[in-house]
Amino acid sequence: MNSSQSGDIQFPLLFTTTPVVVSVNMRTDNSDLYYSQIARAKNNQYFTIPSSSKCDWFAIGF
Repeated sequence: MNSSQSGDIQFPLLFTTTPVVVSVNMRTDNSDLYYSQIARAKNNQYFTIPSSSKCDWFAIGF
């Protein structure tokens, strides 16, 4: 999993080119932030999760 300069979290697109639901637990300085969102393929290579903090874990649902 790679992080871009903009702080987005990216991981390889391995199984599908369609949007998938990605659940992410974000750790901030104050508290943990949990949210789910639709991640879309970027250039058919990576899914991008907008983030300004550390990603502790994520789950992919097809």
